[in-house]
Amino acid sequence: MNLLWIEDFGGGLDSGTATLTSMFGGLLSFENWDEDELSLLNNPIDLENFTKKYSSLHSISLCRHYFDYEELKSNIDIIKQFDAIIIDIRLDNGVDLSLDIPSKNQDKSKFHQNAGFYIFNNIAHLGFPVEKMCFMTGQDNSLTDFKQQCEKIYLPEANAFVKKGDDEFAKLRKWITKQNSDYTILRRGIIESCQSLKLSKELLRFDKYSSDDKKIAFLDADDYLNSLENSLPIREPSNKSAYYKLFVRTLAHEWGESVKPKSLEEDETTFAFSWIMKMTRNWISHNSNAIFNKLTEKDVAYFFICNMRAIYKLSSESQDYEKVLYLLFNDTEKSRKQIEENKIPLIANYVSYFNENNTNAIYFNYILNDLQNDKDKLKDKGDEFFLKGLYQCFWFLTSKCTNKNDKAKENLNKSNQVFISRYYTIELFSYTKPGFLFDFSSHIYSRSFPDAQ
Repeated sequence: MNLLWIEDFGGGLDSGTATLTSMFGGLLSFENWDEDELSLLNNPIDLENFTKKYSSLHSISLCRHYFDYEELKSNIDIIKQFDAIIIDIRLDNGVDLSLDIPSKNQDKSKFHQNAGFYIFNNIAHLGFPVEKMCFMTGQDNSLTDFKQQCEKIYLPEANAFVKKGDDEFAKLRKWITKQNSDYTILRRGIIESCQSLKLSKELLRFDKYSSDDKKIAFLDADDYLNSLENSLPIREPSNKSAYYKLFVRTLAHEWGESVKPKSLEEDETTFAFSWIMKMTRNWISHNSNAIFNKLTEKDVAYFFICNMRAIYKLSSESQDYEKVLYLLFNDTEKSRKQIEENKIPLIANYVSYFNENNTNAIYFNYILNDLQNDKDKLKDKGDEFFLKGLYQCFWFLTSKCTNKNDKAKENLNKSNQVFISRYYTIELFSYTKPGFLFDFSSHIYSRSFPDAQ
C-alpha cells in the first residue's frame, strides 16, 4: 500500500522514530531508522526512500506543508500513486511566508494554519475518495468547524483522529489496515507492475509466440500497459466482478489465432503460462465466458502474473509487484511443506479429468479444453471446475504427463515419477527452486488443490 502523509511536526510532535512507529508500526518496522542520518523535517524524501529500501509491500511519502504538496502534485498522478492519505490541518511550522498562496487567500498566516483543509478539498476534487482520506490533528476546534461547513455544502464527512496520542494512534493504525483491502492490493500490484514494465521494453518477448515465421502484430506495449494500469478505479466498485471480467478480457486479448503457446528459452513455465492465457482468451471470447463471471481478486492476480511472466522475460526472483499480489493468496506452512516433499495431488486430479478411452488425450490442457467444449459435461462440471482447471494447468504443464505404455511400471521406483494407469506417468517438476517458482507455487497451491488443505 502507498500512503501519502501530510504533516508539519508542529505542536511538539516528535519528528523521528517514536512518531513513525506510533502511526505506521502496523505496516513497517522502523528499527533501522537513523535519526542522525535521516530527517523528516529537513529532507522528507528520506521517508519514501527508507520505506522502499526496507519494504517491497508498502511505501510512505511525506509532505510538510502546502508547497511540498503542490510540488508533489505537479510531478505525479496522486490518484494512481496513493491508496490512502493522512492529513494534518495546521501546516505552518517553518513554512516560508514569502511564497505565494492561492490568490483568493490573502492572509498567508491564516491560510497555512488551515492548509490541511485546502489540500483535503483539492485532493477530493481530483477524484480521490473522501473515505480513503483522514485527518490526524491536534486541532479539535478547527476540525469541528470544518465538519459543520462540510455538512452545509453536503460534502461527505472526513475521517478524523485528534489529540495525537497513543489511543488515537492505535485507531489510526486500524484505519490504515482497513484501507489495505484485497481490492486495493490487487489495484496497487497491477499499477506497480505496469509502471515498472514500461521502463523495461527490452524484456518484451511476445513476438516469440508467433505461429509462423512472421512477427505477431502486437499493439504498442505502452498502450497495452496503460490500458491495464487504468482499468481499476481507485474507489472500489460495487460490481467488482464486471470490472474483473473486463480486465481479464483485455489482459488476454492478444492471445489470438496468430499466437502459439510454447516453451521459450528453456523456461518450462512459459509453456504453462502461455497455454493458460491462450485458453483464457479463447474461453472468455467465445461461448464459455460465464466461467469468468465471479472472479475474485486472487483469480485476477493469478492471470495477471501468468500473463506478464509469459510475455516478458523476468528474473527468477519474484518481482516487487508480485510480492504485493501474493498477499491475496494463502501461503501456508503446510502448502510449502507439501511442495518441498513433492506431495502434490496430481494423480487424483488428473484422473478426475482423464478419459482412459481417449488414449491420445494425455495433455491436461487438451483434456480440459475438450471438456469445456462438451456442453453436456460443462453443465455437470460447473464454472468453478474449469476455473480451478486453469490453476491446475500450471502444475500439469510443468509436471508433464507422458505416454509410457506398459513400460510405465518400470518407473514406479523413481522418486520424481508417479504411475497413473497402464498408459501414463507424471514426471514431477521441481517447484522448490528459491525465488519466483517456489513463491508462486506455494501461494497458488491451496487455490489449485482445495481438497488437499
